[in-house]
Amino acid sequence: MTHGQISQQMAIFGFDRATVYRNLIDLVEANLVARSDVGDHVWRFEMRRRADRWLREHPHFLCVSCGGVTCLPGGAVKVISVRGVPRAIAGRDFEVQLKGRCDACTT
Repeated sequence: MTHGQISQQMAIFGFDRATVYRNLIDLVEANLVARSDVGDHVWRFEMRRRADRWLREHPHFLCVSCGGVTCLPGGAVKVISVRGVPRAIAGRDFEVQLKGRCDACTT
């Protein structure tokens, strides 16, 4: 969810946008929430799930038609470290974002 979406839902409880943003950043720094930019310069936030071992390389699919963002299941994308790739790959410090047309926009 974007900061705007979260702020809108939290407004009914009396939280303003700045308070929501500060708390989101605190949650990111505590490694409880992940923050991603899918290329549109809008931060999106999602809970980290320790039980699922949801790491930074958790993949997302971005629809180039409608702009929808979908979380892909674990194992949908496998990134391996081979000779010549950046060290970030071996260190698992990267994000995976796939772009294409979602099922709804394809039909």
